[in-house]
Amino acid sequence: MQLTINLPDDFFDQALAESVAKIANKSQTDDYPPFMDKKMAAKFLGCSRSTLDKWIRNENLPFIKIDNIYRFSREKLVIWLNNHEI
Repeated sequence: MQLTINLPDDFFDQALAESVAKIANKSQTDDYPPFMDKKMAAKFLGCSRSTLDKWIRNENLPFIKIDNIYRFSREKLVIWLNNHEI
């Protein structure tokens, strides 16, 4: 018995592009520690500190706050970014 599967023409190109993007993202994120302060989190996200504060207030940017010290999980920021893709 033979099974035939028809895939879209661009299936492999798309899969390769997604894999490369994941690898590229991993190498870029590895340059940052697992938990970051505001300055480093803004740099990681490619925004200013004021934009970071706006995203904390209005966009549910995930953070940890202990005694007015903010920390941002690299892993949660990546998830947050992926959830905001258009």
